[in-house]
Amino acid sequence: MADDLFLIQRKIKANARKHPKMNKEGKIQKKSQLQKSSKNFRSPKVTV
Repeated sequence: MADDLFLIQRKIKANARKHPKMNKEGKIQKKSQLQKSSKNFRSPKVTV
């Protein structure tokens, strides 16, 4: 999973260099991914 996220982030950065307008979209995608992962980490602790 961590490797996939890393690759996605690298792709977003590469795209941002080519297309400056996509930079904001890349940042938004990163934020949503971080929020999803943090929710996933919290939920198991709550259920246990």
